[in-house]
Amino acid sequence: MTRAVRITVAAVVLLATMVVAVVIGRGRAAGIDALAVEPAEAAYADGLALAKDDPAAARARFLESAAILSEASRGEPTAALLYNRANALARAGEVGPAIAAYRAAAALSPADGRIAANLAETRASIARRIPPPPPSLLERASSVWGVLDESSRWIGAVLLLGVGAVLLIVTERPRHAAPAAAAIVALATASLLASTVLLDQWRRAETARIVVLAEPTTLRKGNGEGFEPALLEPLPAGTEALRTEARPGWLAVTLGDGTTGWILEAATARP
Repeated sequence: MTRAVRITVAAVVLLATMVVAVVIGRGRAAGIDALAVEPAEAAYADGLALAKDDPAAARARFLESAAILSEASRGEPTAALLYNRANALARAGEVGPAIAAYRAAAALSPADGRIAANLAETRASIARRIPPPPPSLLERASSVWGVLDESSRWIGAVLLLGVGAVLLIVTERPRHAAPAAAAIVALATASLLASTVLLDQWRRAETARIVVLAEPTTLRKGNGEGFEPALLEPLPAGTEALRTEARPGWLAVTLGDGTTGWILEAATARP
Protein backbone atom coordinates (compact mmCIF):
# COMPACT_ATOMS: atom_id res chain seq x y z
CA MET A 1 0.00 0.00 0.00
CA THR A 2 1.51 3.32 -1.06
CA ARG A 3 1.84 6.24 1.34
CA ALA A 4 -0.86 8.21 -0.51
CA VAL A 5 -3.32 5.34 -0.24
CA ARG A 6 -2.56 4.90 3.46
CA ILE A 7 -3.14 8.59 4.11
CA THR A 8 -6.42 8.51 2.16
CA VAL A 9 -7.67 5.48 4.06
CA ALA A 10 -6.63 7.04 7.37
CA ALA A 11 -8.50 10.25 6.53
CA VAL A 12 -11.64 8.30 5.64
CA VAL A 13 -11.46 6.28 8.86
CA LEU A 14 -10.94 9.42 10.96
CA LEU A 15 -13.82 11.23 9.24
CA ALA A 16 -16.14 8.26 9.71
CA THR A 17 -15.15 8.08 13.37
CA MET A 18 -15.95 11.75 13.91
CA VAL A 19 -19.33 11.36 12.20
CA VAL A 20 -20.22 8.39 14.43
CA ALA A 21 -19.17 10.34 17.54
CA VAL A 22 -21.34 13.31 16.54
CA VAL A 23 -24.33 11.03 15.85
CA ILE A 24 -23.95 9.36 19.25
CA GLY A 25 -23.73 12.72 20.99
CA ARG A 26 -26.78 14.14 19.24
CA GLY A 27 -28.82 10.99 19.72
CA ARG A 28 -28.24 10.95 23.47
CA ALA A 29 -28.70 14.70 23.83
CA ALA A 30 -32.08 14.33 22.16
CA GLY A 31 -33.21 12.22 25.09
CA ILE A 32 -34.57 15.38 26.76
CA ASP A 33 -37.40 17.13 24.94
CA ALA A 34 -37.29 20.67 26.31
CA LEU A 35 -40.80 21.46 25.07
CA ALA A 36 -42.17 18.33 26.74
CA VAL A 37 -40.72 19.15 30.16
CA GLU A 38 -41.62 22.85 30.26
CA PRO A 39 -45.14 22.11 31.62
CA ALA A 40 -43.55 19.91 34.29
CA GLU A 41 -41.25 22.72 35.35
CA ALA A 42 -44.20 25.13 35.48
CA ALA A 43 -46.26 22.70 37.56
CA TYR A 44 -43.35 22.18 39.96
CA ALA A 45 -42.87 25.94 40.35
CA ASP A 46 -46.60 26.32 41.05
CA GLY A 47 -46.33 23.62 43.69
CA LEU A 48 -43.52 25.45 45.45
CA ALA A 49 -45.53 28.68 45.40
CA LEU A 50 -48.63 26.97 46.82
CA ALA A 51 -46.88 24.79 49.39
CA LYS A 52 -47.26 27.16 52.33
CA ASP A 53 -50.86 28.34 51.87
CA ASP A 54 -52.52 25.39 50.10
CA PRO A 55 -50.66 22.09 50.64
CA ALA A 56 -53.35 20.02 48.89
CA ALA A 57 -53.19 22.13 45.73
CA ALA A 58 -49.40 22.10 45.89
CA ARG A 59 -49.37 18.30 46.11
CA ALA A 60 -51.64 18.07 43.08
CA ARG A 61 -49.27 20.24 41.07
CA PHE A 62 -46.24 18.22 42.16
CA LEU A 63 -47.99 15.01 41.11
CA GLU A 64 -48.87 16.62 37.78
CA SER A 65 -45.22 17.54 37.27
CA ALA A 66 -44.16 13.97 38.09
CA ALA A 67 -46.72 12.54 35.65
CA ILE A 68 -45.48 14.76 32.82
CA LEU A 69 -41.88 13.78 33.49
CA SER A 70 -42.85 10.12 33.65
CA GLU A 71 -44.37 10.39 30.18
CA ALA A 72 -41.34 12.32 28.88
CA SER A 73 -38.95 9.67 30.18
CA ARG A 74 -40.62 6.73 28.44
CA GLY A 75 -38.27 4.83 26.16
CA GLU A 76 -34.77 5.90 27.13
CA PRO A 77 -34.95 8.00 30.32
CA THR A 78 -32.15 10.32 31.33
CA ALA A 79 -30.75 10.90 34.80
CA ALA A 80 -31.99 14.51 34.68
CA LEU A 81 -35.58 13.52 33.92
CA LEU A 82 -35.61 10.85 36.61
CA TYR A 83 -34.03 13.22 39.13
CA ASN A 84 -36.60 15.94 38.48
CA ARG A 85 -39.43 13.41 38.65
CA ALA A 86 -38.07 12.14 41.97
CA ASN A 87 -37.97 15.70 43.32
CA ALA A 88 -41.62 16.24 42.37
CA LEU A 89 -42.66 12.93 43.95
CA ALA A 90 -40.74 13.70 47.13
CA ARG A 91 -42.43 17.09 47.39
CA ALA A 92 -45.79 15.37 46.95
CA GLY A 93 -45.02 13.03 49.84
CA GLU A 94 -44.75 9.94 47.61
CA VAL A 95 -41.68 8.62 49.40
CA GLY A 96 -41.60 5.13 47.87
CA PRO A 97 -41.88 6.19 44.21
CA ALA A 98 -39.50 9.09 44.89
CA ILE A 99 -36.78 6.79 46.23
CA ALA A 100 -37.30 4.42 43.30
CA ALA A 101 -36.86 7.37 40.89
CA TYR A 102 -33.78 8.65 42.73
CA ARG A 103 -32.28 5.15 42.60
CA ALA A 104 -32.98 4.94 38.87
CA ALA A 105 -31.37 8.36 38.35
CA ALA A 106 -28.35 7.31 40.43
CA ALA A 107 -28.00 4.15 38.35
CA LEU A 108 -27.59 6.34 35.25
CA SER A 109 -25.40 8.95 36.94
CA PRO A 110 -23.75 7.34 39.99
CA ALA A 111 -21.32 10.21 40.60
CA ASP A 112 -23.97 12.96 40.70
CA GLY A 113 -23.83 14.52 44.15
CA ARG A 114 -27.25 16.18 43.84
CA ILE A 115 -28.95 12.84 43.31
CA ALA A 116 -27.10 11.28 46.24
CA ALA A 117 -27.95 14.20 48.54
CA ASN A 118 -31.66 14.23 47.74
CA LEU A 119 -31.85 10.44 47.98
CA ALA A 120 -30.26 10.59 51.44
CA GLU A 121 -32.66 13.36 52.52
CA THR A 122 -35.70 11.40 51.35
CA ARG A 123 -34.45 8.23 53.03
CA ALA A 124 -34.04 10.18 56.28
CA SER A 125 -37.71 11.19 56.19
CA ILE A 126 -38.88 7.57 56.53
CA ALA A 127 -40.28 6.61 59.93
CA ARG A 128 -39.01 3.25 61.24
CA ARG A 129 -36.36 3.37 58.56
CA ILE A 130 -34.48 0.18 57.75
CA PRO A 131 -31.01 0.85 56.31
CA PRO A 132 -30.70 0.09 52.58
CA PRO A 133 -28.55 -2.83 51.44
CA PRO A 134 -24.90 -1.85 50.95
CA PRO A 135 -23.76 -1.10 47.40
CA SER A 136 -22.26 -3.93 45.39
CA LEU A 137 -18.66 -3.91 44.21
CA LEU A 138 -19.81 -2.95 40.71
CA GLU A 139 -21.96 -0.11 42.09
CA ARG A 140 -18.97 1.24 44.01
CA ALA A 141 -16.76 0.98 40.94
CA SER A 142 -19.32 2.73 38.75
CA SER A 143 -19.23 5.77 41.03
CA VAL A 144 -15.58 6.18 40.01
CA TRP A 145 -15.90 5.98 36.23
CA GLY A 146 -19.36 7.56 36.43
CA VAL A 147 -17.66 10.96 36.76
CA LEU A 148 -17.89 10.85 32.95
CA ASP A 149 -21.41 10.19 31.69
CA GLU A 150 -22.06 7.29 29.34
CA SER A 151 -22.36 9.50 26.28
CA SER A 152 -18.92 11.02 26.90
CA ARG A 153 -17.38 7.59 27.41
CA TRP A 154 -19.00 6.22 24.24
CA ILE A 155 -17.77 9.19 22.22
CA GLY A 156 -14.30 8.90 23.75
CA ALA A 157 -14.18 5.19 22.92
CA VAL A 158 -15.22 5.79 19.30
CA LEU A 159 -12.71 8.62 18.82
CA LEU A 160 -9.86 6.64 20.37
CA LEU A 161 -10.78 3.64 18.25
CA GLY A 162 -10.51 5.85 15.17
CA VAL A 163 -7.21 7.35 16.28
CA GLY A 164 -5.79 3.90 16.99
CA ALA A 165 -6.90 2.61 13.60
CA VAL A 166 -5.40 5.63 11.84
CA LEU A 167 -2.07 5.20 13.62
CA LEU A 168 -1.92 1.55 12.60
CA ILE A 169 -2.74 2.43 9.01
CA VAL A 170 -0.13 5.19 8.65
CA THR A 171 2.65 3.20 10.34
CA GLU A 172 4.89 2.19 7.45
CA ARG A 173 7.10 -0.42 9.05
CA PRO A 174 7.11 -2.47 12.24
CA ARG A 175 10.26 -0.67 13.39
CA HIS A 176 8.27 2.55 13.83
CA ALA A 177 7.59 1.73 17.45
CA ALA A 178 6.22 5.09 18.62
CA PRO A 179 3.10 5.19 16.39
CA ALA A 180 2.46 1.50 17.03
CA ALA A 181 2.70 1.97 20.80
CA ALA A 182 0.41 5.00 20.64
CA ALA A 183 -2.08 2.97 18.61
CA ILE A 184 -2.06 0.18 21.19
CA VAL A 185 -2.64 2.68 24.02
CA ALA A 186 -5.50 4.33 22.11
CA LEU A 187 -7.17 1.02 21.32
CA ALA A 188 -6.75 -0.27 24.87
CA THR A 189 -8.22 2.92 26.33
CA ALA A 190 -11.12 2.74 23.86
CA SER A 191 -11.80 -0.83 24.97
CA LEU A 192 -11.69 0.20 28.63
CA LEU A 193 -14.14 3.07 28.12
CA ALA A 194 -16.52 0.90 26.12
CA SER A 195 -16.31 -1.81 28.79
CA THR A 196 -17.40 0.62 31.53
CA VAL A 197 -20.49 1.56 29.52
CA LEU A 198 -21.38 -2.08 28.89
CA LEU A 199 -20.87 -2.88 32.58
CA ASP A 200 -23.17 0.01 33.54
CA GLN A 201 -25.86 -1.23 31.18
CA TRP A 202 -25.54 -4.77 32.53
CA ARG A 203 -25.65 -3.48 36.13
CA ARG A 204 -28.93 -1.65 35.51
CA ALA A 205 -30.50 -4.54 33.61
CA GLU A 206 -29.59 -7.13 36.25
CA THR A 207 -30.14 -5.08 39.41
CA ALA A 208 -31.66 -7.03 42.29
CA ARG A 209 -32.70 -3.91 44.18
CA ILE A 210 -36.36 -3.23 44.85
CA VAL A 211 -38.16 -0.38 46.62
CA VAL A 212 -41.41 -0.67 48.58
CA LEU A 213 -43.88 1.74 47.00
CA ALA A 214 -46.67 2.07 49.54
CA GLU A 215 -47.87 1.13 52.99
CA PRO A 216 -48.95 -1.17 54.49
CA THR A 217 -46.69 -3.80 52.94
CA THR A 218 -46.11 -6.86 55.09
CA LEU A 219 -42.93 -8.92 54.91
CA ARG A 220 -44.02 -12.55 55.30
CA LYS A 221 -42.24 -15.82 56.02
CA GLY A 222 -43.54 -17.38 52.82
CA ASN A 223 -44.97 -16.51 49.43
CA GLY A 224 -48.61 -16.17 50.40
CA GLU A 225 -51.00 -14.12 52.52
CA GLY A 226 -51.45 -17.10 54.84
CA PHE A 227 -47.85 -17.02 56.06
CA GLU A 228 -46.95 -15.25 59.29
CA PRO A 229 -45.36 -11.79 59.14
CA ALA A 230 -41.57 -11.85 59.36
CA LEU A 231 -41.66 -8.50 61.18
CA LEU A 232 -44.06 -7.12 63.77
CA GLU A 233 -44.84 -4.02 61.72
CA PRO A 234 -45.38 -3.49 57.98
CA LEU A 235 -42.51 -2.17 55.91
CA PRO A 236 -42.66 1.61 55.44
CA ALA A 237 -42.85 3.02 51.94
CA GLY A 238 -39.36 3.64 50.59
CA THR A 239 -37.81 0.56 52.20
CA GLU A 240 -35.06 -0.84 49.96
CA ALA A 241 -34.17 -4.52 49.67
CA LEU A 242 -32.41 -7.05 47.47
CA ARG A 243 -34.49 -9.53 45.49
CA THR A 244 -33.21 -13.10 45.87
CA GLU A 245 -36.02 -15.14 44.32
CA ALA A 246 -39.25 -14.61 42.40
CA ARG A 247 -42.44 -16.67 42.39
CA PRO A 248 -45.80 -15.74 40.83
CA GLY A 249 -46.84 -12.49 42.48
CA TRP A 250 -44.20 -12.66 45.21
CA LEU A 251 -40.54 -11.76 45.73
CA ALA A 252 -38.10 -13.17 48.26
CA VAL A 253 -36.05 -10.25 49.59
CA THR A 254 -33.26 -9.46 52.01
CA LEU A 255 -33.41 -6.16 53.87
CA GLY A 256 -30.40 -4.03 54.68
CA ASP A 257 -30.32 -5.36 58.25
CA GLY A 258 -30.24 -8.96 57.03
CA THR A 259 -33.92 -9.77 57.62
CA THR A 260 -35.37 -12.05 54.96
CA GLY A 261 -38.92 -12.73 53.84
CA TRP A 262 -41.45 -12.53 51.05
CA ILE A 263 -43.24 -9.47 49.74
CA LEU A 264 -45.98 -8.85 47.19
CA GLU A 265 -44.34 -8.01 43.87
CA ALA A 266 -47.10 -5.49 43.05
CA ALA A 267 -46.11 -3.43 46.11
CA THR A 268 -42.57 -2.89 44.82
CA ALA A 269 -40.67 -1.26 42.00
CA ARG A 270 -37.27 -2.04 40.54
CA PRO A 271 -35.25 1.18 40.11
